[in-house]
Amino acid sequence: MVKDKEDASPVVAPTESANYMSFKGLTNFIQTKVAEAPNQTIFRVVRTADTLADADHCTVLDDNYSTGLNLGSMFYGNTSGNINQSAARFTDASQTQVGASSATLVAATDIDRASFSLIVTVTGATQTTVRNETKGTIKTSAANAFGRRPSQLPFRIGSAYEGSTLYIGVCDMMFWSYHSVELTSSEISKNVAKIRTLMLKLHGVSV
Repeated sequence: MVKDKEDASPVVAPTESANYMSFKGLTNFIQTKVAEAPNQTIFRVVRTADTLADADHCTVLDDNYSTGLNLGSMFYGNTSGNINQSAARFTDASQTQVGASSATLVAATDIDRASFSLIVTVTGATQTTVRNETKGTIKTSAANAFGRRPSQLPFRIGSAYEGSTLYIGVCDMMFWSYHSVELTSSEISKNVAKIRTLMLKLHGVSV
């Protein structure tokens, strides 16, 4: 977030609890002014107790995906029951075609969806990586050297954008932090340690 500037605002009425905020897709969410960079790293402490059984119960945790144009990135749970990080990349050397570069946390094996987890996603120059620091799981997409295709839309927390009706479920967010660079493993580890200390001190939660 941007220090000393308004960089986000609630839409309708996300539910605020003592330690976290609860969101519902397309209804109650946070609209940020944070623009997507070609390479980026996002930290969040998040959970979803929703079923992911259908569109009404699938959830987007953060998103700036441009529906129909296949631009941007999206962290979401779909009817597979898994949690995915998707980032748009060109799929040809002439940069005329765009596709999704995705990395997936498999339910139960890689993530306990209903419990708060510290999840880091890295949209790098050639790969997309999702790291569940709470469980010690790292998943990486196939390499793609054709380049990223960011969206012009700023990030939403807890919702997709209008036009995407497949994700109207709920999620809870305790922490969200955006970095407009591809952080190194060492830099990620330092940030993870600080976030864990902060969550334990402020909320009594171990992630």
